[in-house]
Amino acid sequence: MADKPQEIRFKAPIICAVILHVIIAVALLVDWPSSHEPPQDNSYVQATLISSQTRTPSPSPENDTAKGEARQAQPQAEEQEQEQEQEQEQEQQQAAAEQQQQEAAEQQQQEQQAAAAQQQQQEQQAAAAAAAAAAAKKEEQQRQQAENARQAREQAAKEAEQKAAADKAAKEKAAQEKAAAEKAQADKAAKEKAAKEKAAAEKAQADKAAKEKAAKEKAAKEKAAADAAARKKRMAAAAASDNSALSSASGSGEKNSSKAAQGAQAANSMMNVIRHAVEQNWNKPDNLPSGIKTTLRVRLIPATGELINVSVSSSSGDSSFDQSAVQAVQRAAPFNELGNAPASVQRQFRSFTLTFNPEDVR
Repeated sequence: MADKPQEIRFKAPIICAVILHVIIAVALLVDWPSSHEPPQDNSYVQATLISSQTRTPSPSPENDTAKGEARQAQPQAEEQEQEQEQEQEQEQQQAAAEQQQQEAAEQQQQEQQAAAAQQQQQEQQAAAAAAAAAAAKKEEQQRQQAENARQAREQAAKEAEQKAAADKAAKEKAAQEKAAAEKAQADKAAKEKAAKEKAAAEKAQADKAAKEKAAKEKAAKEKAAADAAARKKRMAAAAASDNSALSSASGSGEKNSSKAAQGAQAANSMMNVIRHAVEQNWNKPDNLPSGIKTTLRVRLIPATGELINVSVSSSSGDSSFDQSAVQAVQRAAPFNELGNAPASVQRQFRSFTLTFNPEDVR
């Protein structure tokens, strides 16, 4: 906005120069009236035509003699008069010719003066036009220089602004990259630290789990050995008791007629042997709810006590509990004691059920 008045100030002389050129062109095209007046007749020679006829006096007697003399002298007078007239006519013609020559010379001089004046005027107009054109050109050059200077200032300011913006953007980018690099390095260090801590924790947990597993395995082995020894001892005691009961039942069968009671006692003894064997091999799950139970259907080979099949006939709703009971039967088999039982007892254990609850097996 500050450059607009300056631009108007430079345009005003150009407009004036153009108007001056138009005025000069119009002046050249218009036929102005000449200031020189037409030449006047300055001739001092004037001729007067004199008639050659003369009055002849009327004849009279007294003048006859005179008339005769006059007639004799008349041709001479006429000849003289004609000569005078010819001389006057020649003088007039010469004067007219001189007048024409003088007028032609004056007219030529006037035309030369007019041509010189016109040429001078044209030269003056051309000089004025050239001066105006030079002034206009100079003003145009000044205006162009001023315009170039203004554009140069604007371009310099624009370039400075762009450079400042570029420098600012570069600094901001460098700061962002530095912050990002520092953050990435910090994140990497934090991740490495967390990874080390996690690895250490996992190692400690693995070591603890390994120790606990080793301790559990050792305790399980010791418990299994103790259970096996106790089971062996109980099974031996149960076998001795059952054998005694069976022997007593056989002897008393001869003495008594009630074999049914003896068979029931033998079957109960065999069930106790199987139940104790299964309990010794049952790994109960932790945190079992009270009242939970599952019933298994067990099928054995009566003569040998080998397991044919075991399945869940009534589920507890907890698959892990059901599976632990099935695995206990599978680990306890075969039940070799069944081979020493009477045939009537063996037949009862061809297919039977076992009910498991957190407290015992029935």
